[in-house]
Amino acid sequence: MRATPIRFNAIAAAALIGAALALGAGPAEARWPPGYDSPLYFHSTDASLIEATLGQTVFRLPRAAVVFAEHYEPSRMPWLPDKVVTDDLQLVVTYDGKPLSFSAQQLAGEKQISEDAAIEALRLQHFSASLRVVPAGHPWEQHVRAQLARLPIVDRYDGLPHAVGDTYIGQEGVDTFLKIDCYPDGTASHFCTAAMRLSPTLIAYVAFPDFRYHGGRAFANDRLRAFHDVICRYAASGCGHNAVSARDRNGAMPAERVAVEKPVQH
Repeated sequence: MRATPIRFNAIAAAALIGAALALGAGPAEARWPPGYDSPLYFHSTDASLIEATLGQTVFRLPRAAVVFAEHYEPSRMPWLPDKVVTDDLQLVVTYDGKPLSFSAQQLAGEKQISEDAAIEALRLQHFSASLRVVPAGHPWEQHVRAQLARLPIVDRYDGLPHAVGDTYIGQEGVDTFLKIDCYPDGTASHFCTAAMRLSPTLIAYVAFPDFRYHGGRAFANDRLRAFHDVICRYAASGCGHNAVSARDRNGAMPAERVAVEKPVQH
């Protein structure tokens, strides 16, 4: 027996899909696809870098990549300031590390399609992730695994224990993730969300295309390792190597890597 994914709720979907925006020199008003307009998220195509500090980690990344920062409310400011200090930062980026809005506009121009259509075309080629601060030395993994140990296991999928609620449990020292949450009654265009560590003081919840339709466990490990590489290229400090190695079922590192340019840091 194998479960299948469900739809995100409206809020998660809004962050996941991102915005189709008109690129400009400064912060711009968003043009979201119908059904995804939300006042909860920042909408910008500003290509300039902002400095985002999450605990001990400092990122310099395009303002347009950030759709949410705790303590910063779109209703109170038109766009994110140049320096942000937060414990929860949400990003929407394509596999090459670019803000989704940039990639959508570029694709729309190349294919002569609408930006809405470009967003849909990029649906399976981007990540939506929430980066969160944890205290140094906090046993986050132990707490998560203790919670997972209480879940009844219904079967296994691609070597992963499959618990009730469509939760797939990663193997310590083998998988990049502690767990992946998926949902029933979906399709190959839906997403799962993985919990993983980025550094000793930073964790991430990463939404990516449902691994059960796109290559199984090896695909999940490869995509999450690629996300780790992409996000840490934006880090000025404090984003070390993942504590969990990404290996396939035979113990070998996946061959495919996502090549991205390291952003220029000012």
